Amino acid sequence: MTAPDWSQASCLGADPDSWFPDKGQGHNSETLTAIRVCQRCPLQLPCARLGIDERHGIWGGLTREHRREAA
Repeated sequence: MTAPDWSQASCLGADPDSWFPDKGQGHNSETLTAIRVCQRCPLQLPCARLGIDERHGIWGGLTREHRREAA
């Protein structure tokens, strides 16, 4: 299996804070925008897999809870 070409990520150059909402604030408009960016990304699946054990952030368009459900 070849490594993903992260230069093709839809979030490349975007503000990373959108993918890491403040603790306890839930989903805000920035987070929802981040999720929409991820949904059209060709690297959504490898990104979600990369973030499967991460406690914080949106990875592959999925929150921590959603990543655990998908695993």
